[in-house]
Amino acid sequence: MRGRHDEARPFCAELAELADRLSSAAPRLESTIASAALAARDGGDPQTTFATALADAQAQGAGDGEILIYLCLLRALCSRGQHPVAIDHGRVALRRVVELGRTRYAGPIVANQLANSLVAIGRWDEAIEVIDAALLMRPTLNERMKLLVWSGIVAVGRGDFGTAARGERTETAAWPGCG
Repeated sequence: MRGRHDEARPFCAELAELADRLSSAAPRLESTIASAALAARDGGDPQTTFATALADAQAQGAGDGEILIYLCLLRALCSRGQHPVAIDHGRVALRRVVELGRTRYAGPIVANQLANSLVAIGRWDEAIEVIDAALLMRPTLNERMKLLVWSGIVAVGRGDFGTAARGERTETAAWPGCG
């Protein structure tokens, strides 16, 4: 949906209709996730709106769907400033990513969302632990840079401008064209 929720509504309804006609569980799960995301966007409680989708994904053994649901849930909670709840779900999601063997695929994405909430409420030491662990997951360049931004925000917040500057110089040297 990427912020285009009003445009997504008719497609979400069409997906639900199609999913009802198919015997496959995957389109139904996609429809449930999309509907939950729209419901959360419309003011529904994120934990409630995603509960059915999460239960369905777990029952189906749809690990990638489960990860996607956790990411949607974390984003919805963060956007509402519900950081303590997001942290609890983020830690569960990160454990689940590891259990599913999807650390490189999803670990850094979940870690970035978790770091967002940890930084937002000043739990900087925990944020750095999450960031450091995620950097060991061989994240894509995009996710790596996001993790380093969170690390830099913590360093600046602590008044450690030298560490923030060293981190930026190290990354731009390692990734020519990024500086």
